[in-house]
Amino acid sequence: EGVELMLDLGREGNAAFIGRIVAQLVGPDGKVAAEESEFIAVYRDLRTRVLIPLATPLPAGSPYHVRFTIDTERPDLPPDGPLPAQRRTGQIPVS
Repeated sequence: EGVELMLDLGREGNAAFIGRIVAQLVGPDGKVAAEESEFIAVYRDLRTRVLIPLATPLPAGSPYHVRFTIDTERPDLPPDGPLPAQRRTGQIPVS
């Protein structure tokens, strides 16, 4: 069980985007309750799913939100590997 984040991503320009998504479940107190990170490669338009696992269900009616970051930080690739890209961030309320 967990919180599912769905994102529609698209490539701009001639190069593929190689990076990662970091998704954090943030509680009403501002603390990170859970986190998941996934590596991604975007060669064309892509709908991707990130599942943030939960040890226990969220309390009903609690104002949680998912904060996400998309960037090119990949420790598995050499520093001169992927083309740098601007970091994107956002947040979505959990319903």
